[in-house]
Amino acid sequence: MVVTLKDGVSTDKEVYQFKLQANGELVPSTSQNPNPKKFFGSDQALNGRLRDIAVSNDGQSIYLINNGGAIDKITVYNYDTTTVTVNDYSSKVINVQLFPNPATDILMVKGLENYPDLKDIRISTLLGKSSNIKFDQDYNIDVSKLANGIYFIHLIFENKTYPLKFIKI
Repeated sequence: MVVTLKDGVSTDKEVYQFKLQANGELVPSTSQNPNPKKFFGSDQALNGRLRDIAVSNDGQSIYLINNGGAIDKITVYNYDTTTVTVNDYSSKVINVQLFPNPATDILMVKGLENYPDLKDIRISTLLGKSSNIKFDQDYNIDVSKLANGIYFIHLIFENKTYPLKFIKI
């Protein structure tokens, strides 16, 4: 994750998330999955110039260090761990619940039974290392053998992939 310090020809005061492959190269960008992705650009009036970014150890909070106007400050964004709703502004809205989130042994995924057109489900680390998911008939995933950290469940449809974040503790 990288912050931009000021307005520019092709940038605003926002955060860029670059996805990397295991070899350190950028994951190719597509119109459906741009790389980098931009965040917090709509909050420029609140944040001002972004100087640095930090993520809490549990992955629940993002701290934007900035000078938002007259005084320097830190803006905190907290991750909502209850229901994940993804809307790609086409025709599909995905409503899936991941809980408990953070998870220690079993991660329950509720709502997948509503999507018969789901092609595949994968899990990946923040660095992009990916593997298939094995879950039981109730869509429960054993995460007990995963190292502590931030992971993504990727719901893969014909033309779109939806990443859902969870934390293993």
